[in-house]
Amino acid sequence: MIEYNIYLLFTTINDSLILEIYNHFNLVPLDDEISVCYDSNRDDSQNVYIKYTDILNFISFIRENKNIYTSVYFKENIDEYIKGITFTLTYDNKLIIGFQIPSDIVNDDECIEITNNLLRKYNAQKAKIVVEHPPASSNKEFDEQSPFLSLENKTWVKL
Repeated sequence: MIEYNIYLLFTTINDSLILEIYNHFNLVPLDDEISVCYDSNRDDSQNVYIKYTDILNFISFIRENKNIYTSVYFKENIDEYIKGITFTLTYDNKLIIGFQIPSDIVNDDECIEITNNLLRKYNAQKAKIVVEHPPASSNKEFDEQSPFLSLENKTWVKL
């Protein structure tokens, strides 16, 4: 079974949207630590780990710290389709919200429909479906990352 990662990219950090999604899905963090990378040239072994206390502190942290890459992951089985949700701040201060959906729950057309519904509902600037891949670290990487599923053509991309 593969896992679709539906990523929505926002050009600004939207506190109310983060809180809306957090409260709507009653999210519980997967871990009590968050990995933070302050330099896009460093590898993962040089990440700094901070304590996750609550969503308001996370929002404050990403507001106060620019040009970092960090994600907070939320526990599995959030609803009938969504296995997990991720909030990511990119090095260029964009927000990516990720929704993880197992392929045994939805088919290709349903995945496209869910993505388009999320894109419209949350008014994201861009959306992408990839498979078992972490969120992009910048807008440029988001644009250059090959999608697994082409929303424009409703076809699978050969890997």
